[in-house]
Amino acid sequence: MFIISYPNMLLGGYGDRINGLIAIKILSKIFNHEFYILWIKENIVHLFDYEKYNAKNITNIKEIGSNGWNLIDGGRKRMIEYVKNGIIQNEDKSNKDKTYKYIFPHNHYVFHLNSNICRTIGNIVGVKFTDEEIIYEYQKLYTDIFKPKDLFLKKVENIIKGRTNIVGIQVRCGDMYMVTNKKETHSTGLYSGINIFLTDIKKKCDETMDSSYNIFITSDSDEVYKTGIKIWNKDRVLYNNDIIQHLDRKAVDDDISKIFVDTYILSLHTCKLYITYRSNYGMVSALACNHDNIYELNGSNLSKKKILNGIGILPN
Repeated sequence: MFIISYPNMLLGGYGDRINGLIAIKILSKIFNHEFYILWIKENIVHLFDYEKYNAKNITNIKEIGSNGWNLIDGGRKRMIEYVKNGIIQNEDKSNKDKTYKYIFPHNHYVFHLNSNICRTIGNIVGVKFTDEEIIYEYQKLYTDIFKPKDLFLKKVENIIKGRTNIVGIQVRCGDMYMVTNKKETHSTGLYSGINIFLTDIKKKCDETMDSSYNIFITSDSDEVYKTGIKIWNKDRVLYNNDIIQHLDRKAVDDDISKIFVDTYILSLHTCKLYITYRSNYGMVSALACNHDNIYELNGSNLSKKKILNGIGILPN
């Protein structure tokens, strides 16, 4: 079996982790292994039903990290080298097993991965994936992998209040704007352009949508919401007022549900979506989205294929 594991260590934000999770789920099929999830760092069992894939339900779960388990850590580069070495060491085999059991011959493997490298690994072993096949797995994120529980759905409903015709806006300003990342200096450069982006989005929505549309805003900076309620009528702007936190840092509040709730709303409760391109949080939300009305903050159309090929996939 293949287990994607997120233990109590830094392994990336939500978008990064989902990319790694999807990669291992797809690769489990190539290498003929069952797929499981071991999500330890945060408590998410009260938010999602993922019993089908929860590694904690395996009877011999205590063996993780001990004899019988091979740990592939260090991320994508180490995994790629591992697979390449497996091919080289077995290149003289006259009849290679097309499930490639000789690369991962043991029963159990645990992966710490925060990028989608399924296509890169597939190319190494001679298996080609179409964009549609990979996107399909993202589309199943909230219907098959993480199915929201009642508590989660109540949180969602408390925000959207039964409204429809929602335009989702995700603005990634940078780690330096988050309370969990106070000492960091990372910025995307978008902070100074918030007013310009939102004003332009309002203009486009006013021209193309029914006047009853609503706005849902999520960002790593509260300034986006503050600006949004100046541009639109405050009553039309939906917002999750919980503390903004980064999944890859120490929580400042035990309730980290905002991270999950906001991306769920972007994916399943919007009719149009504006995201920060190259932000994995926004891009995963878009790939899991149930429509194709997806745009960059500057208004440029984004296809799911372009989004897929923009996430963290190493060149072959």
